[in-house]
Amino acid sequence: MNTIEQLVQKALELEQQGEKDEALTTLSAAFDMLVEEAGVHAKAVLGTTDTEELRLKTSELINHSNQYLRKNLTASMLLNNMGLLFMELGEYDASKQKFEESNSLIPDNTQYNDPVENLQTLFAKVASLTPEIDENTGEE
Repeated sequence: MNTIEQLVQKALELEQQGEKDEALTTLSAAFDMLVEEAGVHAKAVLGTTDTEELRLKTSELINHSNQYLRKNLTASMLLNNMGLLFMELGEYDASKQKFEESNSLIPDNTQYNDPVENLQTLFAKVASLTPEIDENTGEE
């Protein structure tokens, strides 16, 4: 089991123990490691680690990094799980952002509907918390 998998396993254990903040921090660390791997891959594809040269090739670096993240479902799943934890913690804007990021990183030709379904659940949850305003009086 690699380090990212170990962190995901640890996050699941923490979440089961009710330690949602710690689980979120652990998933975030796993995602950061994956992004770092993507950066290393992109630099290898570009054939340089020179900071100035990379600065000139920023868009290519980002493109290759994103391609790496979209090769498998790991990045999307990590972001989706982070979105779930944010939703459980009541941090709805952060949750929405993570679900949208997760959806954008789903590899082509892959069936993974969780981020879209969770985004719909989030919208329904937020709508249920928002008091309805009477259109005629403007009052709740």
